[in-house]
Amino acid sequence: MKTLTHLIIAAAAIVCAAPAAQAGLCTDGVCQYKVSKSNAYGNSKFGAAYDFDFITYNKAGTVADAEQSIATLEQFASMLPSPANQTYLNMAASERRMLAEFEATIADDRLIVKGDADVVATVFGDDQSLLDIGGYVLLNEGSLSMGLSAKVLGGSIALPSFDSEGMTLFEQSLTFFQAQATYMAGPVPLTVKGSVSGTLGLDASVAASGGIHLGLTPNAALTAEASVGVGVACASAGVRGSIDLLAVRVPSDLKLISQACGMTADLTSKLHLSSMNGSIEVYAEACGLEWSEEIVSWTGKTFNPSTIVKKNTTCL
Repeated sequence: MKTLTHLIIAAAAIVCAAPAAQAGLCTDGVCQYKVSKSNAYGNSKFGAAYDFDFITYNKAGTVADAEQSIATLEQFASMLPSPANQTYLNMAASERRMLAEFEATIADDRLIVKGDADVVATVFGDDQSLLDIGGYVLLNEGSLSMGLSAKVLGGSIALPSFDSEGMTLFEQSLTFFQAQATYMAGPVPLTVKGSVSGTLGLDASVAASGGIHLGLTPNAALTAEASVGVGVACASAGVRGSIDLLAVRVPSDLKLISQACGMTADLTSKLHLSSMNGSIEVYAEACGLEWSEEIVSWTGKTFNPSTIVKKNTTCL
C-alpha cells in the first residue's frame, strides 16, 4: 500500500499558492485551476526569491484546455496565407487526434494535481536554487498514483515514508553556498566573501475523520553573512552586521471529504513571511585611519499572516 507522503506534498501545493479571490476548483463539472506566483527581495548583491506553480485538471478541464489550445492554433493559421499556415494546421490536427485518444481512453473520474515550489538565494550575482519540491497526484478509475521529487542545491534528497501524524519529512541546517567580490574601503581593496546559511524544512501530518485531513508546513530561514580579506600589507579589515534574507512558514491543510458524487475539498493556508532585515558593512584600517563601505542595508519587510480559505462545493 502506498504511503501518503506524495499526496500531502502535491495536494498542499494548492493552498500554498492559491489566491483568495479564486472561488472553487470546479464550475459546471469542469475543474481547471492554474496558479503561478513568484516574488523576489533584495538585489544582485544579496537577495532571495520564491516561486510557486500549481495546476489541477479533471478530465473535462483537460479537454477544455486542449480545445482552447487547438482553437488558438487554428485562429493563428487563419491569419496566414497558404502554404505558410500549413505548419499550424498540422499542429492543430495532431493535437486534435491526441485529444480524441485521450477522451476515449481516460476515465471520467480523472483528476490530476501538480505542484512545484522553488527557493532561490543570490550572493554577489550568483543565483542558487536552494530548495525545489515537485509532486503530483493522479486519480483515475478510482485509483491513485503519486510522485514526488525534492532537491537541495540541485542534489536529490530521499524523503522517508510517511504513515503517522506529525512528522518532519526533512530538515537541513547548513551553509548553502558562498561567493565573493572586491570592494574598496577608501584606498584599501577588500575581498569580501558572502555566504547564505540557514534551515530548510518540511513537516507533515495526516488524520482520517470523515475523510482525509492532510497537513503540510514548508519552512525556510535564511541568513546572509560576510567575511573579508585585505589586499595590501600593513592594513587590517573587518565586517559589521548580517542580513535576515528570508523567513517563511506556510502551514497548510487540505480536507478531502467523501460524498455520494465523489469528493469535496476544504483548503486552508496561512502565510508567515519576513525578509531583508539588516545591513552589511566592510571597513579597513591603515596608518591610524579607518575607511568603511556599506554593501547593503534594509529595514526589513514583514507580512502579517494572511489566511487563504478555499471551499469546493462541487464534487471533484
